[in-house]
This record gives sequence, C-alpha cells and structure tokens, in this order.
Amino acid sequence: QVTRNDHAVGRFSWTSDLRILFASGDGNLSVLNSDRSARTLLTPNDHAIGNPSACGDGRYIVSSTYREPKAGIWRMDADGSNPIRIADETVATSPQCSPDGKWVIYVQVPSLTLMRVTITGEKPPEAITQTPAAWMLDVLAFSPEGKRIAYVAAPETPVFNPSSPSGSQPNQLKVIAFDGGTLMHHFDWPVSAWRPRWAPQGEAIEYVLTQNGVSNIWQQRLTGGPPKQVTHFDSGEIFDFEWSRDGKQLALTRGSESSDVILMSNFR
Repeated sequence: QVTRNDHAVGRFSWTSDLRILFASGDGNLSVLNSDRSARTLLTPNDHAIGNPSACGDGRYIVSSTYREPKAGIWRMDADGSNPIRIADETVATSPQCSPDGKWVIYVQVPSLTLMRVTITGEKPPEAITQTPAAWMLDVLAFSPEGKRIAYVAAPETPVFNPSSPSGSQPNQLKVIAFDGGTLMHHFDWPVSAWRPRWAPQGEAIEYVLTQNGVSNIWQQRLTGGPPKQVTHFDSGEIFDFEWSRDGKQLALTRGSESSDVILMSNFR
C-alpha cells in the first residue's frame, strides 16, 4: 500500500521518472515515490484540479481544471508551477498527454466529441472524430507509442447510470488512429467493464470488471479471442489502475463504497 487510508486518491498517472501523480479528494495534486517516500504537494492552494495526466517527456502535467470563469484543459510544469490554460472549454474531461509530450486529447462536453490540442495551446483544438458517441464512458487512453486511442462508448444514452445502459445495444470498445480518427478495432464490451488502459506492449486493452461487488483487471487482445483475467482479488473494488511507463509496475486504487439513508426533518 502506497498511500495512507486518510489520503483520498482520485485519478492518478505514472510520471516519466516512475513516480505516481495523483489528485487528492480536496482537488489538489501530489506526487509520490512508488516506495511511499517523498510525497510532494504540487498545488497547495488550488482545490479545483481533476483527472491529471503526466506527459511522457517529463516536462508537463495536464488536467481538467475548473477555475471559474476559466474552466478547461490546463497545463503546468512538472513541479506544479506556471499553470496555463491550453483549451478553453466550459466542460472538458479525461485529458491525456501523449507519450512524446506534444499533444493532449480530451472529451468535449456536452457534444461528447474527441478533441486534441497541442501542448503549447497555440492553435485551436480540433476534433479527432467527426461523429460523437451517444454516450462516452470513462477515460481515453493513449497507446504506448502514441499513435492509437482507446475508449468505451455506448450507442444509446443511458437513463440512470453511465455504466449501466438501459438499451439493447451493447457498449463498444473502440480503438482509433490518433491522426484522422480511423476506426482500427472494435469489440462489444461488458456493461460492468470500465477504465480501459493499454497493456505495456500495446498489444491488448486491459480494463476493470466488477462482478458481485469484487473488481479485477481483465485483458482483451486486439487480435481477438476470449478475455484473460489479470488479477485475482476476492474482495474490494478497483477504481483506477495504470502500468508504469517501463511496464514493470502496476499501480491501482482499491477500496469499498458504502451508502446509507439519512432522514432529515424540522426544516425551517
């Protein structure tokens, strides 16, 4: 276990020097060595940062940040300094920096269009695909070489929960070309599968599948065939996972969710 129980961890990303960049529950970014040493708070006064992604060249961090009225996709130096907005979007999610550190991809909301913008932000963002999904599920994922993008989409808008579509058409995992958006692979996808991530060598897509309240990581090879189970946990849920850039370490956030009903009365 890398973080303590009192450190709420949201999305995270491996840095080029094999540290773990993560968003905490209070909307700030921290970076931590994988051996639990030397935790550094990068944004002590922000409280509005989510979905961090470390660029592969080690220079920058990108995130979806909501600094009213300047929401959008932001870039900062690897030490948290010099924040600059590179995409002016009212709502934008799932930013991912390319392995070479030159591009950022994200989902434009509410159009659910896959977009890309240069890391400098000097040119306007452009659409990667011209046909948006009815519902975009979860995060985008850059392939290790930076030429492909994987994501999960639903052909119909879910009524209640994005992970539980009510329609008859299945969700689909799609792999498209970064340049041009050409569809390269697609698979029907389990309703309860989410968090698509690339396997270290780029030959497969891995994902979280939760069954009977227990999450494990599974793998689907792009050449086809049945999915393969990667982890074998017998309790707990997985909320996020990612392989280190050298493909030797797998980090994941695990825990449990609980809820209760509270009755409140005597309002005035």
